[in-house]
Amino acid sequence: MNKVSKIILFLSFALVLSSCQRRTFTVTWENYDGTVLETDEGVLNAEMPSYDGTTPTKPRTEMYTYTFSGWSPTISAINMADQVYRATFTESLNKYRVVWKNSDGQVLETDNNVSYGETPHYDGRTPTKESSVSTDYTFANWSPNIVPCTGAAEEIVYTAGYSESPREYLITWKNYDGSFIYSEYCAYGTTPVYGGETPTKPRDQQYTYTFSGWSPAVGKVTQSQEYTATFDKNLRSYSVSWLNYDGELLADELVQYGDTPVYKGETP
Repeated sequence: MNKVSKIILFLSFALVLSSCQRRTFTVTWENYDGTVLETDEGVLNAEMPSYDGTTPTKPRTEMYTYTFSGWSPTISAINMADQVYRATFTESLNKYRVVWKNSDGQVLETDNNVSYGETPHYDGRTPTKESSVSTDYTFANWSPNIVPCTGAAEEIVYTAGYSESPREYLITWKNYDGSFIYSEYCAYGTTPVYGGETPTKPRDQQYTYTFSGWSPAVGKVTQSQEYTATFDKNLRSYSVSWLNYDGELLADELVQYGDTPVYKGETP
């Protein structure tokens, strides 16, 4: 090869090399599933590509939450070729917000950051529900049943459930003078029955007394109630004796209190 030919070949090689160095390339940015997020055309050789779009995301699954962590392969300057970068993510067990509510919707406790697969636990005071006139409520369980945290929902709500029983009221039995006889608790809607000894009231100079019932009249239980013994009164009768001077009995009779006795025998 003569000198001229060598010069021409060298110039041709230099032209080709210069042309290659001025060539531009395409950079494609893909999400984890191959979805194209951004395409950068005309990127010069040796230039450092840059992603300008919104931060890539990966949908939460039942078990994991994903956080964007970078690109694969690691971003580097263009080296005479088109380049595809794919978003990468770190995974972490899902966290749940567990809310414990009373039957009226009142929030009793909130547990944040309960991990997937972990069984939540209520640490508060035993839930209560105010009694109605007729019913008492006792905490029974949580609804739904407590199970390990799973699923797509980020918040899990448990609501207190209650068993019901008739409300009981104090029934007190007293004698006519207010003295206590006995008391008992009876369920709402039932009719109390006095089971003690028959109340008594001492006779006085004018009357004897016979137990007749209770005041007020005994009825179905709707509240705490006091019942007081009542009595029928009967005029007392007295024995009146008529005696002769020597103590001989001439006549006798029963005379009611307040009546004037009358001697009806023979003249002494």
